[in-house]
Amino acid sequence: MSTTNFNNKYMNKCIYCSSISTVFFIKVNSWNIRKCLNCSVLYTEGEGKKDKKINLDTYDYSYIKGYKHRKNELQKRFLSLLNHIEKNKNGGRLLDIGCGLGLFMETAMKKSSYNWDVHGLEINKRLLDNAFNDIKKRIKSGNIENIPFGSNYFDCVTCFDVLEHSKSLKHNLDEISRVLKKDGILVIQSPNYKSLMAMISKEKWSWWSPPDHIFHFSSSFMINLLKAKWYEVLEAFTYEPPKEFLLDVKRRFARNLVQKIVIRLIQPLLLTIERIAWFFNRGGLLFIVVKKI
Repeated sequence: MSTTNFNNKYMNKCIYCSSISTVFFIKVNSWNIRKCLNCSVLYTEGEGKKDKKINLDTYDYSYIKGYKHRKNELQKRFLSLLNHIEKNKNGGRLLDIGCGLGLFMETAMKKSSYNWDVHGLEINKRLLDNAFNDIKKRIKSGNIENIPFGSNYFDCVTCFDVLEHSKSLKHNLDEISRVLKKDGILVIQSPNYKSLMAMISKEKWSWWSPPDHIFHFSSSFMINLLKAKWYEVLEAFTYEPPKEFLLDVKRRFARNLVQKIVIRLIQPLLLTIERIAWFFNRGGLLFIVVKKI
């Protein structure tokens, strides 16, 4: 084996399990995404070089304005997810990691029939500065790699669209486990690369998002990972907002007026197919609730 081939082989080793059995999976924009044949995770090649800068700098004021404009829509979504959480934990001390503007925290504090003592952690200063006023004081500046709370402190930790942003997956899960009480619950949401959305949209799937997303998970990978970390799976399913599903279909296929009309006409069929895909864990987002044992 030449020195060049040897170096390339080890440069492409899996960033989760360190296996050198990896293959090219898909190219998104200028980024190669590889698949590990050992653990099945996908990762963005060249990850980690700018991950902290991206997490610190991403999200401009137009994003913040748009997010606040969609507050009612997003709060309904969060309330639905909170209902799943409350099947397994009826209030307590809650940490939302990567809490953004604090909308999920506000939802848990104001819309729940249970008593949640909410806390947030956010790495992005712009989001922190623009957090909802009545929740801002409950948010700490920091990141998942060094959670600024004591051990065995929280009854519930939520990670909505967080774990895929950092290459330190093993360490981050250990850090979450440290601050979570025994019998506490961990809630994870992340894009699902085995989704129907990803299959249809291919490189145009909006949730690839490299290099912002370093890891790309499947439901089965995440469940096996959490079981290995001494968690009991309480609930797991996949879904996506139907509007997001239709947008991805249009982005892929609606290239002219005729195609746009056809997609509009078959929209009920597309939404039926979407629901069937959820049943087979092919939704665009994986949602998992686990208990620390």
